[in-house]
Amino acid sequence: MDDEVNVTASASDNVAVSEVDLLMDEVITATIASAPYTLSWDTTKYSNGTHTLQSKAHDAAGNVGLSATISVNVNNQLSPATLKVAITNPLNGSTVSRNQKVAINATVSDTVAVSKVEFYVNNNLLGSASAVPFSYPWKVPGKRGQYSIKVKGYDATGNNAIQVINVTAQ
Repeated sequence: MDDEVNVTASASDNVAVSEVDLLMDEVITATIASAPYTLSWDTTKYSNGTHTLQSKAHDAAGNVGLSATISVNVNNQLSPATLKVAITNPLNGSTVSRNQKVAINATVSDTVAVSKVEFYVNNNLLGSASAVPFSYPWKVPGKRGQYSIKVKGYDATGNNAIQVINVTAQ
């Protein structure tokens, strides 16, 4: 992924060019005092979509010349999400007491915002949380046996990640 693009302007004058301004969306982004008039443009500082580029040359006498405006399309690739889900309570393989409330706790992290975390037991949705701490109370059934606990986290870009553990009710 190359988010740095070289933008080069050419300018000439019958005496001398004193400086060249490079404008991005009509705002001076850089002033370059000598040729070559090149700017390394970090496109990640601009939103995806159409932007305008233009150069403005100055000479020693105070004269100014503007280039034609060109349109460019910025299409920065999003960094891959690193969504991670970890159930911190109860622990995988642990024993829980029947008819007791157990807090299902999870840590969920990502390079972008976490939007929602869902809590399941035996693939039945118990509920969800949208803010830290990611926790949900589970009333353990009165029946002995194995239970599968699943936590599914979602990020703002639509990615999801899951962790599943098993506990035994005694």
